[in-house]
Amino acid sequence: MTRQLLAGTLTRQMREASHDPNLEVVYSASRLPNGPPPGTEDRYRAAMQQSNCTFEKLEMLAHNIGYVKLNSFPDPAVCRSTAVAAMARLEGANFWQTLRHIHWPQASAQAAAAWYVTYLLCLWDVETLILIVPPGGESLSLRIFNLLHYGHNPQVNALCLLLLVLALLPLLVAAALAWAASSWREIQMSRLAARAMLCASGRAE
Repeated sequence: MTRQLLAGTLTRQMREASHDPNLEVVYSASRLPNGPPPGTEDRYRAAMQQSNCTFEKLEMLAHNIGYVKLNSFPDPAVCRSTAVAAMARLEGANFWQTLRHIHWPQASAQAAAAWYVTYLLCLWDVETLILIVPPGGESLSLRIFNLLHYGHNPQVNALCLLLLVLALLPLLVAAALAWAASSWREIQMSRLAARAMLCASGRAE
């Protein structure tokens, strides 16, 4: 039996057993690639975005029953945000609730990075400020620029150190907030665990 004939026989038997005409075993004499062809993932992402990740219909039926018409099972790595937003709509979340609990947690890191880069550019910018600064106004970077022309090296060093501290300050604040949020979650989890143990001991008695 040739390899092509074996593949055809397996295809026929699988279709007869499963009643699925889409199943097929194919033999290839050439070596198959280790991964998908280049550009396949980009085309898949574009197709999923165009088809709304195959979420065709969302509806709340009688007796608070949620109905979702999903035409395929897309890759969660590509369609996670769409699936979470769909489930939020079934839960009755409005626009602001969806934005706060669904979209913002996914985009907050990118938004924070963009804000920090803009903050650094504004903090160190001199060329633009020279053109638009009003009379009597002066930023820290512009003051350093002016002092450099008069040889005030100690003042320049001190102001540069202050500028460096201001540049690192948002990162320190973000780290402190993240640590506080993590500690608060651990405290809440420990309290829930203690309450669960108390309830379990009370039922046992």
